[in-house]
Amino acid sequence: LDLAPLLDERLIKLSNGETRKVLIAEAWARGPKTMLLDHPFTGLDTRSRSMLPGILKDIAAAGTRLLIATGPFDIPAEVTKVALVMDGAVTEVMDRKDFDPARHFHVSEKALDIDELSALLAGRTASGFDTIIRMTDVNIGYQGHKILEHVDWHVRPGDRWALMGPNGAGKSTLLSLVVGDNPQAYANDIVLFDRKRGTGESIWDIKRNTGFVSPEFFQYFPTQTYCLHAIESGFHDTVGLFRSSDPRLEAICKRWMALMGIADQAWKPLSLVKPDVQRLCLLARALVKNPALLVLDEPTQGLDAAQQRSFVHLVDAICERSDVTLVYVSHYREHIPLAVTKELTLEKGRIVSS
Repeated sequence: LDLAPLLDERLIKLSNGETRKVLIAEAWARGPKTMLLDHPFTGLDTRSRSMLPGILKDIAAAGTRLLIATGPFDIPAEVTKVALVMDGAVTEVMDRKDFDPARHFHVSEKALDIDELSALLAGRTASGFDTIIRMTDVNIGYQGHKILEHVDWHVRPGDRWALMGPNGAGKSTLLSLVVGDNPQAYANDIVLFDRKRGTGESIWDIKRNTGFVSPEFFQYFPTQTYCLHAIESGFHDTVGLFRSSDPRLEAICKRWMALMGIADQAWKPLSLVKPDVQRLCLLARALVKNPALLVLDEPTQGLDAAQQRSFVHLVDAICERSDVTLVYVSHYREHIPLAVTKELTLEKGRIVSS
């Protein structure tokens, strides 16, 4: 699993994909009779995704039973039986050879209400910023270990960037500097929204202009937070709504939910809805305040092919009808919106293409 270089690293400092590989290794090290894998390919870079089938083959050859929850197009060759789950129930069980993902999982994409999207985006005025992000010779490290080295990056208003690189390349650390969550920003030359870090700006000044989505973000909301309240919290840049709901803001949130086809999920806990609903709720939370900068960190993670296409189509429509600046993180080029015209690729903490 290519974990040897990470053996002396603290788990909390690993990237999402590296953590997933560690958890797979930890589960296998137990020598289980049965191994349960929940979407094991999610969050892995291209190289790790290509390695995993061979590892699963070794596990199966050792006599371990595998039970894998995954998308219809990610079923490893070692699988011999397929159980279809729809609406919370097993609807059919069949031999792998009889399973046709295109036939069994055809999902029609809903038409997007472009007029309503334009109306929701119309409330935003031009930001007036000259610079959204500027990093000059940025270096980040912990206990002598370099995470980012000599990073120079300039993001101007209206730019649409793809941020790419393998697991552990430094993407998460770079994003932590962008969204204001990394204290080492003060020891570096970093400008966000025309203000150099450490010149009196607050974290709320940064969050006010930034909409952020990541695969793990939903886990930080209080357990019983309703989807509607999670979205409304975006107006206040809090992870959960810790004040009385504002009827005017709630109405805007409901319009975003209706646009995304999730209006019926409003009063369900965010922690209990399906991954695609969680992603759309978090995207709506990021958009309700019409931010100058939208940061989407692997937003299609855990979604099936049809859901991925719908999500990317929505992001493209937003970019086409607004001047929002976009930073879009993905391991896979096919998941990147057409609106993206610039690319920053990291490898071992250094920029390898820009």
